[in-house]
Amino acid sequence: PPVNDPSRRVLDRIWINFLYLTNLAMARFGEDYVPMDIAWSLAIEEQFYLIFPALVLILRPRTLSAILGCSLLLAPAFRMVVWRFGPQPWIGPYVLPICRMDALAAGGLISLALKFEQFEIIKALARLTPLALVVAIGALFSWTRKDLPFIAVGYSMTILASATLLARLLVSPESGWLRRAFSNVALTYLGRISYGLYLLHLIARAIVNRILPPSPIFDHRHDLSAWFLRFCCMTAIAIALATASYYLFELPILRFKDRWAPVDKSC
Repeated sequence: PPVNDPSRRVLDRIWINFLYLTNLAMARFGEDYVPMDIAWSLAIEEQFYLIFPALVLILRPRTLSAILGCSLLLAPAFRMVVWRFGPQPWIGPYVLPICRMDALAAGGLISLALKFEQFEIIKALARLTPLALVVAIGALFSWTRKDLPFIAVGYSMTILASATLLARLLVSPESGWLRRAFSNVALTYLGRISYGLYLLHLIARAIVNRILPPSPIFDHRHDLSAWFLRFCCMTAIAIALATASYYLFELPILRFKDRWAPVDKSC
């Protein structure tokens, strides 16, 4: 492309993705500043992996639990501060680790409860699942991530729903309908290829937009059947791309785990 082409200027910043700083760049400059801005969540994940294991090693479980509990309470406040004073009012709360640390903290607290056999806490969370799901679904239908109410409390509602559902799965019997539903072959396969599915689904959308460009025939805003056709095409292409990625790229790399970090099967 020409030197002054905007896509060329964005591509020059691809090094930000490789350093897992995508989310920080987006929070400062906006979502079109770097290529593959969808990698913002991978950046949060890697930043979490740099910090959390160290906390687990150096802190007592009680202290770690307290820090995670404070993170649950502070994250909504940080989202509000970033929304009010940050350069990207709705993107910052969406991508910055301090604004999304409540989701990570919720998982950490459940892991600690499971490790120290605090099953009463997990059971108490599990009992909240129906109510938490209803509230979260209501929030998702009522607001978008650009709306202030969602930034303030909507994220917390979805996190609570996810945490209670996880707790419900942990206490459900293996023969129960919930365990069987989440052990479905199709669902587990999607989980296996989910890394590629997440990264490549936008490419699938671009392919479908090229094959089925907007027209009166395929205008999904006016024709539900056209929307369904586009959705099915995007889903099929995304799954095909993710499957190829898993077997040709990810699986060969995953095999190195057994060589560099072998699992002690005697445990």
